[in-house]
Amino acid sequence: MPLLANEINLESTDSVSMTVLSDQEIRQVVEHALASTGSRESLNRLFGICHTMATAYVKLKAANGAVHLEEVGMSASDFALDAIAELFRRDQYHLAQFRALRDRAGESPSGVHNELRRVVFGAVNQAAIRLLRQLSPDVARLIRNVKLGLKDHETACLTHSQIWVMIGVRDADPLEDHPIFPDELLAIEFWNEVHVGSTMSRLLSRLCDILRGQSLYRRQYPVTAFAQLIQPNFAGEGVPSEQTAEPAFPREDDLIALARRVVENKPLELLNSYSQHGKIGPAEVSAYRDTIVDILIASYVGTNGDSTSFFKILSRHVPGLEKREYLNKHRSRLEYAVRLAKDQMNKGILSELGISAID
Repeated sequence: MPLLANEINLESTDSVSMTVLSDQEIRQVVEHALASTGSRESLNRLFGICHTMATAYVKLKAANGAVHLEEVGMSASDFALDAIAELFRRDQYHLAQFRALRDRAGESPSGVHNELRRVVFGAVNQAAIRLLRQLSPDVARLIRNVKLGLKDHETACLTHSQIWVMIGVRDADPLEDHPIFPDELLAIEFWNEVHVGSTMSRLLSRLCDILRGQSLYRRQYPVTAFAQLIQPNFAGEGVPSEQTAEPAFPREDDLIALARRVVENKPLELLNSYSQHGKIGPAEVSAYRDTIVDILIASYVGTNGDSTSFFKILSRHVPGLEKREYLNKHRSRLEYAVRLAKDQMNKGILSELGISAID
């Protein structure tokens, strides 16, 4: 029988934080906890791993000023405990996120470990948002305005996912078994394209543009988190100060360098496979690579008013390219390569932020 979160013996989880587990050991812990004959001990062990990850992430967010533990008199460990409790609730969604992460991870040796971090960090982010909502009446007012703006919005809609009220994208697969887009990553993409004084409709459209292009994260975003994100727009403060004052976000030069590094790995392997199978020529491999770098820089750093059309950017690297040739030969391949590059870029940014590793 599935166990309630409050049935877990916390004392038996303490030893987990004292042990460094390999990727394979973490996979085994998840598998044992999900087995139909899973024991209380196996669930305790999974809970302990999640609690250790969550506590480390809470400490990071507290150091960056994103969580104010002193306001509620909680330790990082207690806050982490509350955050991950939802993952272990015994209801129709019992352990659903753990089953989904196992399916997403596939056979990759580190897949379960990486996906487990995404789920745990997402739970911590949601707990931080709930705390902010309790402490900030301004966010509560913005939440009401967001909901009003969603009533007749062309592309955004209000939806519910388990315990969360979410902003979704009309006519798009919500990818509900994927983790929620990390708030740090979303802030980087979001503030590159919007400015102080933007209307609520424009802000919601920008969010939908970002979510629609996702394959790694859920195409839904919590209303409360979005209200927190856009609060500076209505307070006249512009982009959140952490983004310009540094420590929480990489600098522009860091993002440009990361974009160039990212393309030289999996995206370039894909382009070379295109060439080996005769789908594009060797010169086009180089053109695709440079185009993807330009697209990443435009997406994560800004455009300075230049066009972000894939066709126009590729045309800069393929002289004389006709629109018909682009649509027939290049469009689908380039779009797939860009999606792969953005997934790798997001992972790289999380690593730069110190989020992808448990210290």
